[in-house]
Formats: sequence, structure tokens, C-alpha cells
Amino acid sequence: GILKLGESTTLTATAESRGGTIARVVFYDGGSQLGVVAAAPFTLKFTPSTQGVHNITAIAVDSRLAQATSGVVSINVTATGNAAPTVSLS
Repeated sequence: GILKLGESTTLTATAESRGGTIARVVFYDGGSQLGVVAAAPFTLKFTPSTQGVHNITAIAVDSRLAQATSGVVSINVTATGNAAPTVSLS
């Protein structure tokens, strides 16, 4: 997705455990931890402070300390909230 610098979006993770209960979900922007949510719904307000591509992941940890990592969601943060078009010639 695309986001304007300084604007917020809500990150939402869905997590379930077959062998226990979800103890927490940890949200990351690349290698930087954004926050920890200890109860459903697993949502976190994200307000990026820099332009560029932010690669967001979430790690769910259950009551038995088993964990799983989500796929990456990329958010492109721009000064205007608009992405440049693409064009090609053939």
C-alpha cells in the first residue's frame, strides 16, 4: 500500500494456536520492533516517520512459546501519499 508521510494506518494480525492460546503478537518494520499486543484484536497504530518502503511483519507467540512469522506487507511512504506511475515502451 501507499501512505503519506505523517499519516497513520492500523496494522492488523490474525493469529491462532492449536496447542495453546496466543500470548502476544509482535509487529516489526524490518528489524525494528514497532510494538507488542498481548490480547485480541491484534492491532497496532503505525505512523511512519521516514519516507521509503517499510516491510511490515508480525510474529505470533503462543502460551507454549511456539511462534510463527507472517508474510511481509510492504508500505510505500511518500511525501504526498501518491506513487509515480509506471510506463514502458515496446
